[in-house]
Formats: sequence, structure tokens, C-alpha cells
Amino acid sequence: MQRSQRTRIAQQRNPDGSAYERRKPRPKHLRDKAGRVKRDSMFAKLRQTRYMRAETDGLGLAIGFAGRIARVARIHQFGESDRVAPHGPEYKYPARVLLGFSDVDREMIRDLLLAHLVN
Repeated sequence: MQRSQRTRIAQQRNPDGSAYERRKPRPKHLRDKAGRVKRDSMFAKLRQTRYMRAETDGLGLAIGFAGRIARVARIHQFGESDRVAPHGPEYKYPARVLLGFSDVDREMIRDLLLAHLVN
């Protein structure tokens, strides 16, 4: 599950298969040396193992984000408002679903559950 979530975030896709909403265009003074706007993949650090955690116990499995990065993930997951910089303007971020079940994930869980019950 954790691997599939990472892959989907890297592809910048919501669990339903739709693409994340594009970033807001940046002003011209934020261009790099080559004169083009930097368009790196969003949420590159969120995908790292040190931030995306999986916890298991006898009752189930939970996948989530750890530490201060969980706040950033929550703002994007639910499309909340936040300040762009300390004491800066507030911006309402579009909802970009970071954690969720795709149809493939649901099938995998169902198959694993059925295999466990049969054995």
C-alpha cells in the first residue's frame, strides 16, 4: 500500500486517476538561470520513507505522515487555506488527494483478504 501511494503521488494523480490541479503560475522574477519556470514534481519530500509512515497492530493498518510534514499534507489533502510564508498572504490550496484508495488498491486488499481467509 505504501509503495502504491508513493507511486501515485509521484505521478501526481488522485486516487480516482485524475491529475492533480496544476500549480499557480509564478511571477517572472522567480525564473531560474535558463529563463524557464521551475516545474519540479510536487510533494517530492512527502514521498520519502522518513515522512510517510505505516503502522500496524492487531486491529489494522494505518498509513499517514509523520511530524511537521503532516500539517502540509493535511492542507493539500483537504484543500484548506494556509499562509504562503510567515506573515505572508493566505492562499486556499486546491484539494490534491495524497492518501486514498484507487480501484487497483481496493482489488489488492480484497485479494489479500480472501487469500488470508481461505488459508
